[in-house]
Amino acid sequence: QHIPTLNILYEKKVLEKLQGFDETYHNICEDTEFNHRLKLAGYHLMFLKDSFVFHKMRTNFYKWFLNMITYGKGRIWVIQKHPSHFHVLFLIPPLFILAMVLPFFAWLTPLCLLPLFYFPILGVITGYELCRRKKGWRLFPSLFFSYLVTHIGYGLGEWYGLLRGRKKE
Repeated sequence: QHIPTLNILYEKKVLEKLQGFDETYHNICEDTEFNHRLKLAGYHLMFLKDSFVFHKMRTNFYKWFLNMITYGKGRIWVIQKHPSHFHVLFLIPPLFILAMVLPFFAWLTPLCLLPLFYFPILGVITGYELCRRKKGWRLFPSLFFSYLVTHIGYGLGEWYGLLRGRKKE
């Protein structure tokens, strides 16, 4: 679907033909938007699994959280420009943000408690699988917390992008 521009090569003639990146995105999902236009124009992205790049990751959960908010905003902006970019899975983070208030209404029906099980189930399933493959169970708490930070940040960013829109300078 998308390859981030931290390690990607484009043919210059294709880049020029599609008029490059939409500069109104600045540095928020401009690569996602361009890759979507590539696909609409009939081009394909190719992933070379044996290639790699060293990329400096966010140094703490707060910086990662802010990054996820940015990505969430950008995803919504791309969908607003290209409705065909929408996928139902993009609804999970913003719906989770809404679902976080449901437990306060548990007195109406016990079903309102279901969101409380989302992260434990997600964390156990994915955490188990990733930690098992890496044989590093000490990673589990960090992995679980990173999922929490990612979902909440991305969901908040999507809501922000939906409610505030983007400035097209």
